[in-house]
Amino acid sequence: MRNDTIEQHYQGPQGDTTYNESTYYTASHTAAYIPPVSTTAPRGVNPLILELVLSFLGIFGIGWLLARRPLPGILLLLGSIFLYWPIMILGTIFTFGIGLICLGPLAMAAILLNALLLSRVLRKRYYQRYPRFPM
Repeated sequence: MRNDTIEQHYQGPQGDTTYNESTYYTASHTAAYIPPVSTTAPRGVNPLILELVLSFLGIFGIGWLLARRPLPGILLLLGSIFLYWPIMILGTIFTFGIGLICLGPLAMAAILLNALLLSRVLRKRYYQRYPRFPM
């Protein structure tokens, strides 16, 4: 390859030097248009953060409702009220606190699984809305 620059070999416009719009914007230039890639975070991040924070408090499903997934959101919310909390409270009372050895990791697994599934749904929706183009 040569180390010459374009400026050294550029001779300038030949003939008519007036601006002609048709010479700059032809169909061949617009046919290969690739839309810009967004570098901002997807809008689905907020439901995931809210779901994680409330899951640590024992309230599941609010992030799913914000992500416009009402069926899993309502089922998780009802499950956290009628299943999760009674199991945690009664399991702690009846075992005099020893049950938390088993219930603690079970709760952490539930929080992790819930966050991973919600993240997967949000990522799938994001890439359906903003598809990736091959380079």
